[in-house]
Amino acid sequence: MKVDIKDDIDIKWSESERSCGYFVNVIWPLLERGHEVDLYNWLKDQCLLRRTGKCPEKFCGTDMTWTKARVRDKFNWQCTISGCVGRLPIRHGSFFSNIHCEIKKALEVVLGWCERRSIEECSLHLDLLPKVVSRIYKQCIEVAADYVSMHPEEWSLGALGGVVVVDVFPSIYMSPKFLAKTSPTEPRPKRILCIADLKCLPPRIWMSLLDEKPEDRKKEKREKKENGEDGMASPPPKRKRSGTKSLADREEKGVGAVLAHLAQVVLPGTKVVGSSRWVPLQPLQRLTGLSGTSVESLVALDKPDSKSALNNLREIWKTAAEICEEAQGLPRKDARCYILEYMWRQIHGSSISSAMENILRHIAMKYSSDKIFESNALFN
Repeated sequence: MKVDIKDDIDIKWSESERSCGYFVNVIWPLLERGHEVDLYNWLKDQCLLRRTGKCPEKFCGTDMTWTKARVRDKFNWQCTISGCVGRLPIRHGSFFSNIHCEIKKALEVVLGWCERRSIEECSLHLDLLPKVVSRIYKQCIEVAADYVSMHPEEWSLGALGGVVVVDVFPSIYMSPKFLAKTSPTEPRPKRILCIADLKCLPPRIWMSLLDEKPEDRKKEKREKKENGEDGMASPPPKRKRSGTKSLADREEKGVGAVLAHLAQVVLPGTKVVGSSRWVPLQPLQRLTGLSGTSVESLVALDKPDSKSALNNLREIWKTAAEICEEAQGLPRKDARCYILEYMWRQIHGSSISSAMENILRHIAMKYSSDKIFESNALFN
Protein backbone atom coordinates (compact mmCIF):
# COMPACT_ATOMS: atom_id res chain seq x y z
CA MET A 1 0.00 0.00 0.00
CA LYS A 2 1.28 3.42 -0.94
CA VAL A 3 1.29 5.86 1.91
CA ASP A 4 1.46 9.00 -0.20
CA ILE A 5 -2.23 8.82 -1.15
CA LYS A 6 -3.39 9.82 2.34
CA ASP A 7 -1.73 13.15 2.96
CA ASP A 8 -4.69 14.23 5.11
CA ILE A 9 -4.83 11.04 7.22
CA ASP A 10 -2.50 10.03 10.03
CA ILE A 11 -0.39 7.43 8.21
CA LYS A 12 1.37 6.00 11.26
CA TRP A 13 -1.98 5.48 12.96
CA SER A 14 -3.51 3.68 9.99
CA GLU A 15 -0.46 1.64 9.00
CA SER A 16 -0.29 0.14 12.48
CA GLU A 17 -3.76 -1.31 11.98
CA ARG A 18 -3.29 -3.43 8.88
CA SER A 19 -4.82 -6.27 10.90
CA CYS A 20 -8.21 -4.57 10.46
CA GLY A 21 -8.88 -5.88 6.97
CA TYR A 22 -12.39 -4.43 6.86
CA PHE A 23 -11.11 -0.90 7.48
CA VAL A 24 -8.18 -1.19 5.08
CA ASN A 25 -10.06 -2.90 2.24
CA VAL A 26 -13.47 -1.22 2.45
CA ILE A 27 -13.23 2.12 4.26
CA TRP A 28 -9.64 3.25 3.72
CA PRO A 29 -9.98 3.94 -0.06
CA LEU A 30 -13.01 6.14 0.66
CA LEU A 31 -11.02 8.41 2.98
CA GLU A 32 -8.82 9.80 0.21
CA ARG A 33 -9.09 13.52 -0.38
CA GLY A 34 -11.59 14.23 -3.12
CA HIS A 35 -13.57 11.02 -2.49
CA GLU A 36 -16.15 12.57 -0.16
CA VAL A 37 -19.01 11.76 -2.55
CA ASP A 38 -17.94 8.09 -2.71
CA LEU A 39 -17.71 8.00 1.09
CA TYR A 40 -21.15 9.56 1.56
CA ASN A 41 -22.75 7.25 -1.01
CA TRP A 42 -21.25 4.24 0.79
CA LEU A 43 -22.49 5.55 4.15
CA LYS A 44 -25.99 5.96 2.68
CA ASP A 45 -25.86 2.46 1.18
CA GLN A 46 -25.03 1.08 4.64
CA CYS A 47 -27.77 3.18 6.30
CA LEU A 48 -25.14 5.13 8.27
CA LEU A 49 -26.49 8.36 6.73
CA ARG A 50 -30.11 9.02 5.82
CA ARG A 51 -31.12 8.13 2.28
CA THR A 52 -34.15 10.40 2.17
CA GLY A 53 -35.28 13.53 3.97
CA LYS A 54 -38.42 15.62 4.43
CA CYS A 55 -38.34 19.41 4.62
CA PRO A 56 -38.49 20.60 8.25
CA GLU A 57 -40.25 23.86 7.36
CA LYS A 58 -43.76 24.22 8.76
CA PHE A 59 -46.52 23.19 6.31
CA CYS A 60 -43.96 21.88 3.82
CA GLY A 61 -42.67 18.35 4.40
CA THR A 62 -41.56 18.04 0.79
CA ASP A 63 -38.80 15.63 -0.24
CA MET A 64 -35.29 17.00 0.06
CA THR A 65 -32.19 16.46 -2.03
CA TRP A 66 -28.46 16.85 -1.47
CA THR A 67 -26.88 20.09 -2.67
CA LYS A 68 -23.35 21.44 -2.41
CA ALA A 69 -22.80 23.86 0.46
CA ARG A 70 -19.98 25.75 2.14
CA VAL A 71 -20.08 23.61 5.26
CA ARG A 72 -17.72 21.08 6.79
CA ASP A 73 -19.42 18.13 5.07
CA LYS A 74 -19.62 20.04 1.72
CA PHE A 75 -23.30 19.06 1.28
CA ASN A 76 -26.69 19.81 2.86
CA TRP A 77 -30.18 18.43 2.53
CA GLN A 78 -32.22 21.13 0.75
CA CYS A 79 -35.92 21.33 -0.02
CA THR A 80 -36.80 20.68 -3.66
CA ILE A 81 -39.52 23.37 -3.67
CA SER A 82 -38.24 26.52 -5.36
CA GLY A 83 -38.02 29.37 -2.87
CA CYS A 84 -38.28 27.17 0.23
CA VAL A 85 -35.39 27.69 2.65
CA GLY A 86 -35.71 24.28 4.33
CA ARG A 87 -32.30 22.75 4.99
CA LEU A 88 -30.81 20.02 7.16
CA PRO A 89 -27.23 18.82 7.63
CA ILE A 90 -26.52 15.50 5.93
CA ARG A 91 -25.70 14.11 9.40
CA HIS A 92 -29.22 14.78 10.65
CA GLY A 93 -30.61 11.84 12.64
CA SER A 94 -27.41 9.80 12.28
CA PHE A 95 -24.66 8.56 14.58
CA PHE A 96 -22.56 11.54 13.43
CA SER A 97 -25.10 14.28 14.13
CA ASN A 98 -23.59 15.53 17.41
CA ILE A 99 -19.95 14.79 16.59
CA HIS A 100 -17.82 17.85 15.93
CA CYS A 101 -15.24 16.57 13.47
CA GLU A 102 -15.11 15.33 9.88
CA ILE A 103 -17.02 12.11 9.27
CA LYS A 104 -13.90 10.36 8.01
CA LYS A 105 -12.10 11.29 11.25
CA ALA A 106 -15.07 9.95 13.21
CA LEU A 107 -14.74 6.61 11.39
CA GLU A 108 -11.09 6.43 12.41
CA VAL A 109 -12.10 7.09 16.01
CA VAL A 110 -14.57 4.20 15.77
CA LEU A 111 -11.62 2.07 14.62
CA GLY A 112 -9.68 3.25 17.68
CA TRP A 113 -12.57 2.12 19.89
CA CYS A 114 -12.55 -1.28 18.19
CA GLU A 115 -8.84 -1.54 19.00
CA ARG A 116 -9.40 -0.52 22.66
CA ARG A 117 -7.09 2.47 22.30
CA SER A 118 -7.28 5.00 25.11
CA ILE A 119 -9.04 8.32 24.53
CA GLU A 120 -5.74 10.16 25.02
CA GLU A 121 -3.87 8.04 22.47
CA CYS A 122 -6.65 8.28 19.89
CA SER A 123 -7.03 12.05 20.24
CA LEU A 124 -3.25 12.54 19.97
CA HIS A 125 -2.89 10.43 16.82
CA LEU A 126 -5.89 11.94 15.06
CA ASP A 127 -5.35 15.53 16.28
CA LEU A 128 -8.79 15.71 17.85
CA LEU A 129 -9.98 17.11 21.16
CA PRO A 130 -10.29 14.40 23.83
CA LYS A 131 -13.95 15.37 24.40
CA VAL A 132 -14.72 14.62 20.73
CA VAL A 133 -13.11 11.18 20.97
CA SER A 134 -14.83 10.57 24.30
CA ARG A 135 -18.25 11.33 22.80
CA ILE A 136 -17.68 8.90 19.91
CA TYR A 137 -16.44 6.18 22.29
CA LYS A 138 -19.47 6.72 24.52
CA GLN A 139 -21.84 6.41 21.56
CA CYS A 140 -20.12 3.19 20.44
CA ILE A 141 -20.51 1.76 23.94
CA GLU A 142 -24.20 2.72 24.00
CA VAL A 143 -24.76 1.07 20.61
CA ALA A 144 -23.05 -2.13 21.78
CA ALA A 145 -24.96 -2.14 25.08
CA ASP A 146 -28.31 -1.58 23.36
CA TYR A 147 -27.60 -4.38 20.90
CA VAL A 148 -26.82 -6.90 23.66
CA SER A 149 -29.94 -5.86 25.59
CA MET A 150 -32.12 -6.27 22.49
CA HIS A 151 -30.70 -9.68 21.53
CA PRO A 152 -30.89 -11.98 24.57
CA GLU A 153 -31.17 -14.96 22.21
CA GLU A 154 -27.41 -14.71 21.60
CA TRP A 155 -26.86 -15.44 25.28
CA SER A 156 -28.47 -18.83 25.81
CA LEU A 157 -25.80 -20.50 27.94
CA GLY A 158 -24.87 -24.14 28.36
CA ALA A 159 -26.30 -27.15 26.55
CA LEU A 160 -27.44 -30.70 27.26
CA GLY A 161 -24.46 -32.16 29.13
CA GLY A 162 -22.72 -28.75 29.21
CA VAL A 163 -21.34 -26.91 32.23
CA VAL A 164 -21.64 -23.31 33.41
CA VAL A 165 -19.74 -21.80 36.33
CA VAL A 166 -21.49 -19.19 38.46
CA ASP A 167 -20.09 -16.60 40.85
CA VAL A 168 -20.87 -13.14 42.14
CA PHE A 169 -18.20 -10.45 42.25
CA PRO A 170 -16.51 -9.88 44.63
CA SER A 171 -15.70 -13.41 45.80
CA ILE A 172 -12.74 -15.37 47.10
CA TYR A 173 -12.71 -17.52 43.96
CA MET A 174 -12.89 -14.61 41.55
CA SER A 175 -11.25 -11.60 43.18
CA PRO A 176 -9.19 -12.40 46.30
CA LYS A 177 -6.90 -9.38 45.75
CA PHE A 178 -9.86 -7.01 45.49
CA LEU A 179 -11.34 -8.38 48.70
CA ALA A 180 -7.99 -8.08 50.47
CA LYS A 181 -7.62 -4.38 49.67
CA THR A 182 -11.26 -3.43 50.33
CA SER A 183 -11.77 -1.50 53.57
CA PRO A 184 -14.90 -2.08 55.69
CA THR A 185 -15.40 1.69 55.79
CA GLU A 186 -15.71 1.94 51.99
CA PRO A 187 -19.11 1.85 50.26
CA ARG A 188 -20.42 -1.61 49.50
CA PRO A 189 -19.09 -2.85 46.14
CA LYS A 190 -21.47 -3.38 43.24
CA ARG A 191 -22.35 -7.06 43.14
CA ILE A 192 -22.10 -8.47 39.63
CA LEU A 193 -23.39 -11.90 38.66
CA CYS A 194 -21.10 -13.75 36.26
CA ILE A 195 -21.98 -16.97 34.41
CA ALA A 196 -19.22 -18.64 32.38
CA ASP A 197 -20.22 -21.01 29.59
CA LEU A 198 -17.48 -23.64 29.34
CA LYS A 199 -18.59 -24.96 25.95
CA CYS A 200 -16.83 -21.93 24.42
CA LEU A 201 -13.08 -21.43 24.32
CA PRO A 202 -12.27 -19.09 25.90
CA PRO A 203 -15.35 -19.37 28.13
CA ARG A 204 -18.09 -16.92 27.18
CA ILE A 205 -19.15 -14.90 30.22
CA TRP A 206 -22.61 -13.41 30.76
CA MET A 207 -22.77 -10.64 33.36
CA SER A 208 -25.40 -8.56 35.14
CA LEU A 209 -25.53 -6.06 37.97
CA LEU A 210 -27.20 -7.86 40.84
CA ASP A 211 -28.13 -5.17 43.32
CA GLU A 212 -31.50 -3.49 43.45
CA LYS A 213 -31.88 -0.61 41.02
CA PRO A 214 -32.42 2.88 42.48
CA GLU A 215 -35.68 3.18 40.51
CA ASP A 216 -36.91 -0.06 42.11
CA ARG A 217 -36.37 1.41 45.57
CA LYS A 218 -38.23 4.58 44.56
CA LYS A 219 -41.10 2.47 43.19
CA GLU A 220 -41.32 0.50 46.44
CA LYS A 221 -41.46 3.72 48.50
CA ARG A 222 -44.11 5.16 46.17
CA GLU A 223 -46.26 2.02 46.49
CA LYS A 224 -45.99 2.12 50.27
CA LYS A 225 -47.11 5.73 50.26
CA GLU A 226 -50.08 4.94 47.99
CA ASN A 227 -51.08 2.05 50.25
CA GLY A 228 -51.05 4.28 53.30
CA GLU A 229 -48.00 2.60 54.76
CA ASP A 230 -46.11 5.84 54.58
CA GLY A 231 -48.88 8.27 55.57
CA MET A 232 -48.81 11.33 57.80
CA ALA A 233 -49.78 9.50 60.99
CA SER A 234 -47.42 9.87 63.88
CA PRO A 235 -44.46 7.63 63.16
CA PRO A 236 -43.57 4.81 65.51
CA PRO A 237 -40.53 5.23 67.73
CA LYS A 238 -37.33 4.82 65.73
CA ARG A 239 -35.54 1.60 66.34
CA LYS A 240 -31.94 0.97 65.74
CA ARG A 241 -31.69 -0.95 62.51
CA SER A 242 -30.21 -4.39 62.80
CA GLY A 243 -27.22 -4.60 60.51
CA THR A 244 -27.37 -8.40 60.62
CA LYS A 245 -31.02 -8.47 59.51
CA SER A 246 -30.37 -5.95 56.74
CA LEU A 247 -27.44 -8.00 55.47
CA ALA A 248 -29.48 -11.21 55.60
CA ASP A 249 -32.33 -9.61 53.62
CA ARG A 250 -29.89 -8.36 50.99
CA GLU A 251 -28.30 -11.82 50.78
CA GLU A 252 -31.68 -13.50 50.37
CA LYS A 253 -32.69 -11.11 47.59
CA GLY A 254 -29.34 -11.73 45.93
CA VAL A 255 -29.79 -15.51 45.93
CA GLY A 256 -33.29 -15.11 44.51
CA ALA A 257 -31.97 -12.87 41.73
CA VAL A 258 -29.19 -15.35 40.89
CA LEU A 259 -31.64 -18.24 40.59
CA ALA A 260 -34.01 -16.13 38.48
CA HIS A 261 -31.20 -15.23 36.08
CA LEU A 262 -30.09 -18.87 35.85
CA ALA A 263 -33.62 -19.93 34.94
CA GLN A 264 -33.68 -17.24 32.26
CA VAL A 265 -30.34 -17.68 30.47
CA VAL A 266 -29.14 -21.27 31.14
CA LEU A 267 -30.48 -24.02 28.87
CA PRO A 268 -32.08 -27.18 30.34
CA GLY A 269 -29.74 -30.13 30.86
CA THR A 270 -26.81 -27.89 31.82
CA LYS A 271 -24.81 -28.61 34.96
CA VAL A 272 -24.32 -25.57 37.21
CA VAL A 273 -21.15 -25.18 39.27
CA GLY A 274 -21.44 -22.43 41.87
CA SER A 275 -20.74 -21.57 45.47
CA SER A 276 -23.24 -22.81 48.03
CA ARG A 277 -23.68 -19.19 49.10
CA TRP A 278 -25.19 -18.09 45.79
CA VAL A 279 -26.37 -21.36 44.23
CA PRO A 280 -27.91 -23.54 46.97
CA LEU A 281 -28.50 -26.91 45.31
CA GLN A 282 -32.02 -27.71 46.53
CA PRO A 283 -33.56 -24.35 45.55
CA LEU A 284 -31.63 -24.55 42.26
CA GLN A 285 -33.26 -27.87 41.40
CA ARG A 286 -36.70 -26.82 42.64
CA LEU A 287 -36.86 -23.37 41.02
CA THR A 288 -34.92 -23.87 37.78
CA GLY A 289 -34.89 -27.61 37.11
CA LEU A 290 -31.11 -27.47 36.77
CA SER A 291 -28.70 -29.79 38.57
CA GLY A 292 -25.59 -28.46 40.26
CA THR A 293 -22.34 -29.04 42.07
CA SER A 294 -20.82 -26.77 44.68
CA VAL A 295 -17.51 -25.09 44.00
CA GLU A 296 -16.48 -25.88 47.57
CA SER A 297 -16.71 -29.63 46.93
CA LEU A 298 -14.46 -29.32 43.87
CA VAL A 299 -11.88 -27.15 45.61
CA ALA A 300 -11.84 -29.59 48.54
CA LEU A 301 -10.55 -32.29 46.17
CA ASP A 302 -7.46 -30.22 45.37
CA LYS A 303 -4.12 -31.50 46.56
CA PRO A 304 -2.43 -29.02 48.90
CA ASP A 305 0.53 -28.57 46.57
CA SER A 306 -1.45 -28.15 43.32
CA LYS A 307 -4.68 -26.18 43.91
CA SER A 308 -5.60 -26.97 40.29
CA ALA A 309 -9.36 -26.40 40.70
CA LEU A 310 -8.83 -23.07 42.43
CA ASN A 311 -6.31 -21.94 39.82
CA ASN A 312 -8.68 -23.01 37.00
CA LEU A 313 -11.48 -20.96 38.52
CA ARG A 314 -9.32 -17.88 38.79
CA GLU A 315 -8.18 -18.32 35.20
CA ILE A 316 -11.81 -18.56 34.03
CA TRP A 317 -12.71 -15.37 35.92
CA LYS A 318 -9.51 -13.42 35.21
CA THR A 319 -10.83 -11.00 32.57
CA ALA A 320 -14.33 -10.83 34.05
CA ALA A 321 -12.89 -9.90 37.45
CA GLU A 322 -10.93 -7.05 35.86
CA ILE A 323 -14.12 -5.77 34.18
CA CYS A 324 -16.04 -6.02 37.46
CA GLU A 325 -13.34 -4.16 39.34
CA GLU A 326 -13.28 -1.36 36.73
CA ALA A 327 -17.06 -1.09 36.98
CA GLN A 328 -16.85 -0.34 40.71
CA GLY A 329 -15.73 3.24 40.07
CA LEU A 330 -18.56 4.01 37.62
CA PRO A 331 -22.13 5.22 38.18
CA ARG A 332 -24.65 2.41 37.90
CA LYS A 333 -25.79 3.28 34.37
CA ASP A 334 -22.22 3.55 33.07
CA ALA A 335 -21.23 0.35 34.88
CA ARG A 336 -24.10 -1.48 33.17
CA CYS A 337 -23.02 -0.19 29.73
CA TYR A 338 -19.40 -1.12 30.46
CA ILE A 339 -20.43 -4.69 31.32
CA LEU A 340 -22.63 -4.98 28.22
CA GLU A 341 -19.79 -3.65 26.04
CA TYR A 342 -17.59 -6.47 27.34
CA MET A 343 -20.33 -8.98 26.48
CA TRP A 344 -20.67 -7.45 22.99
CA ARG A 345 -16.96 -7.76 22.32
CA GLN A 346 -16.96 -11.47 23.23
CA ILE A 347 -19.32 -12.26 20.35
CA HIS A 348 -18.94 -9.41 17.86
CA GLY A 349 -15.43 -8.10 18.54
CA SER A 350 -13.24 -11.20 18.47
CA SER A 351 -10.94 -9.38 16.03
CA ILE A 352 -10.47 -5.72 15.13
CA SER A 353 -11.91 -6.34 11.68
CA SER A 354 -15.05 -8.08 12.95
CA ALA A 355 -15.51 -5.42 15.65
CA MET A 356 -15.35 -2.63 13.04
CA GLU A 357 -17.76 -4.32 10.66
CA ASN A 358 -20.22 -5.28 13.40
CA ILE A 359 -20.25 -1.96 15.25
CA LEU A 360 -21.04 -0.15 11.98
CA ARG A 361 -23.80 -2.66 11.29
CA HIS A 362 -25.24 -2.12 14.76
CA ILE A 363 -24.91 1.66 14.48
CA ALA A 364 -27.03 1.42 11.33
CA MET A 365 -29.60 -0.70 13.17
CA LYS A 366 -29.84 1.86 15.98
CA TYR A 367 -29.89 5.11 14.01
CA SER A 368 -31.31 4.32 10.59
CA SER A 369 -34.84 5.37 9.74
CA ASP A 370 -34.88 2.91 6.84
CA LYS A 371 -35.97 -0.67 7.47
CA ILE A 372 -33.59 -1.98 4.80
CA PHE A 373 -30.86 -2.22 7.44
CA GLU A 374 -32.58 -5.29 8.86
CA SER A 375 -31.79 -7.21 5.70
CA ASN A 376 -29.12 -9.89 5.90
CA ALA A 377 -27.66 -8.45 2.69
CA LEU A 378 -26.37 -5.39 4.55
CA PHE A 379 -22.57 -5.12 4.44
CA ASN A 380 -22.27 -8.14 2.12
